[in-house]
Amino acid sequence: MTDKIVARSTGYVMIRDVISERIDGDVYVVQVDLDADDTSIETKYRDDVAKAMAAALEPRVANVAVVDYGIDGSIRRDERAVNIVGQYLNDMGIQLVENENVAQLLSHSAHPYPSDLRRLARNDGDNEANSVLAGTMRDVNVVRDSSGYYKGIVEASFSLVGIQNGYANTYMEQFMGLGKTADEALFAARREAAATATEQLARAALKTMQFENRGGVSNLNTTVEIHGLWDRVNQSAFFNSLLEGASCRITRTGFSANGAYRVKLIAQGWENLYELSQEIIKAAAANGIPLIPLESTTKIILQVQ
Repeated sequence: MTDKIVARSTGYVMIRDVISERIDGDVYVVQVDLDADDTSIETKYRDDVAKAMAAALEPRVANVAVVDYGIDGSIRRDERAVNIVGQYLNDMGIQLVENENVAQLLSHSAHPYPSDLRRLARNDGDNEANSVLAGTMRDVNVVRDSSGYYKGIVEASFSLVGIQNGYANTYMEQFMGLGKTADEALFAARREAAATATEQLARAALKTMQFENRGGVSNLNTTVEIHGLWDRVNQSAFFNSLLEGASCRITRTGFSANGAYRVKLIAQGWENLYELSQEIIKAAAANGIPLIPLESTTKIILQVQ
């Protein structure tokens, strides 16, 4: 429980004294005297999630759509949930692109096929995004307890699907939120659902994308980024050939805004990023292109000397 409290903390709280404790239905109510500081804190949990998000959503752009199924049967785009997810992604350095077509699909099907999400996201016209985060929030119940607070229950169903890559993960769970009003309680539950689903899917995608083992053969999913090329056409073709010769299947290529050549690939038979980067450096040097590696834990970054 302590780990979960720390992982969800966005500030500092010191409990000075516990005034009272009681059980109200299935809610444990604690009244405390505390000192609070809303200064943002960084924990090892946040660092872990940041790495997961950066690796799972590389390049750092994601199509996002969330739809809310109300208790009254209404279906609408959940802008608040989108904002929650967007803020969470922004904290991780991920750019959000809202997708109207995905939202329309979710309003007709709470559990769409990954292939349908990919198709709609590919037709969005935003070629930078390589992931789509689609979610539905279903209000299950909201009641007022004897303490005067409202308790809201929300069921969240989220999917994180690769647009160019083949990964697809889903997450479904019910969440509870408390508030002074029914709307505040449901919003608290949605906020927790959106943050938790995004985090869990990012971790799952990281495991799926970075390393897979199929039929006893290691498959390393990563990005190779090369800075300092002076002849884009010929040198990009050279590195494509080099990577294919190193048992790498290229899934996407292109130049970033800062001029770096980026290649997304699946490398067969390589145990880690270091071994593959050393092979690239060695092969490039043999062809008169000296490279030095730059520090990165989620991809291979090389600089032409």
